[in-house]
Amino acid sequence: MHVDSDEASVDPEYYTESEGDSDIICDDDDYLDKSEDFEEVEGGGPLQEKLKPKLIKNHTKQSEAVEKKIKVNIWNEDEKITKDEKLDYDNEAYEMLHRAMPEWPCMSLDFLLPENFSGTATNFYSADKLRFNLSKDAFPYTAYMVAGSQTTGQNGFVYAMKWFNMHKTKYDDDPDKAADSDEEEGTEPYMKFEKAQVNGNINKLQAMRNSHICAIWSDSPSIEIVDLRSVIEDLEISAQMTKEEPSENHPNKISNKNKKRKLNAKNITLKSFKRTNEGYALQWHNSLTGVLAAGGQDKKIEIYLPSDENCSDWILNSSNSNNTTGILKGHKASVEGLAWSPSQNFVLASCSVDKSIRFWDLRADKQNPPIIIDAAHESDVNCISWNTHCDFMVASGSDDNSFKVWDIRYVNNGPISHIKWHKAPITSIAWDPFDESQIAVSSEDNRLSIWDFSVEPDDNQLFDAHNQEIPQQLVFLHQGQENIKELKFHPLFKNLIVSTAENGINVFKPGFGGDEDSVASDDEDMNID
Repeated sequence: MHVDSDEASVDPEYYTESEGDSDIICDDDDYLDKSEDFEEVEGGGPLQEKLKPKLIKNHTKQSEAVEKKIKVNIWNEDEKITKDEKLDYDNEAYEMLHRAMPEWPCMSLDFLLPENFSGTATNFYSADKLRFNLSKDAFPYTAYMVAGSQTTGQNGFVYAMKWFNMHKTKYDDDPDKAADSDEEEGTEPYMKFEKAQVNGNINKLQAMRNSHICAIWSDSPSIEIVDLRSVIEDLEISAQMTKEEPSENHPNKISNKNKKRKLNAKNITLKSFKRTNEGYALQWHNSLTGVLAAGGQDKKIEIYLPSDENCSDWILNSSNSNNTTGILKGHKASVEGLAWSPSQNFVLASCSVDKSIRFWDLRADKQNPPIIIDAAHESDVNCISWNTHCDFMVASGSDDNSFKVWDIRYVNNGPISHIKWHKAPITSIAWDPFDESQIAVSSEDNRLSIWDFSVEPDDNQLFDAHNQEIPQQLVFLHQGQENIKELKFHPLFKNLIVSTAENGINVFKPGFGGDEDSVASDDEDMNID
């Protein structure tokens, strides 16, 4: 994977929509477990019947009739490879794996949809903006992303990236199978990026749906809403230019003779909201244009509303201060994650260092207190994700090394599933947008796991080299990144995942069912895909 931009580098040693209400103020009387949407249908609906029996309470519970024990070779992150070894992977474990790194590590990233880069910035969420047919879910893939960096200085960078010619890598080690593949042989994969400096280093960012607008949580501390059109325009110009060969003196640097405009916070910032402390929780609304929620170390959640349909400005919705639509107070420590309900525009979920999860009713004419899971985990709750297909399912990840799945209609009954398999805090969690029973989880143990709760356990038991049981719902394990910070599923390309870590960004499609053995070889160098 080549990287191309001013000051760009790639390391050759590097390892491996629902129709919503028109406003946030809603007159609907339904709220969470009082809603018809959350009432239990007699006998259970088809989705409920599919998920509930298959979500596991405790993955360490052994079958009463074990027929076979199977050893699975998984790389132990606690073991250190020697200087003349490298951590390698089996290509057939992935349909595709591509890796690269801009000049600074990125704490957060998100996908952009190219079909929404141009045109009048009006009514971003309208149906005519969803021109999904322009994005082809087939090899070779092209994906646009936005990422936010942390630097050694006071200010970080927001990157607009284009990854293109991402071909299938599954048969890279087998020319015979590659020849039989349906994919046509194309040019080498490439990643180009353009950047703009922003105020502060970036803790979290998220792209607004169907737009070129992005929200940034920086350590300045402030919430910055930026317009990336200029950065994307420069990126598209750069992508059309002829790629230069690296020079002999700088083999990992790509020069760019056509110097572009220098973009910074003044060029791209639409609105800035100062906060008393920095934060990490940031979430655009799923269906209400331009509505943004942000939570921080000040224990508060603020809701920002666009001043018009063109999203030319934003205001803090502070007309109410009693936990309705403006400033939400109640958490006793830093707010770490946020998630809007996929079906009810006025419901917002939050998680916190205070170990709790809260579900807020944002209607101005209601006085409903939030529904609280007071001790959701044994330690800080870092992340939360709402299942878009099954709107009563919420997943949470914690510093206690575990993640849980909750049925929010029956939160008093405890989690439906509690998985404690990772060996370090959970850093990111996301439901698969194409599969209601599949979820991806990243951890500080340098592992990204994918779980499928529709898998029916059989009589076999899986164990690693240290005799730790491997749950059969664990269907894929990605390794090789150091200190993974965030993962995202592509909204249009099935099973395409991006993850960012201290040592770079990986874009991959799991090859479910492939050989996932990791091996250490005698070759010190690692080929770039």
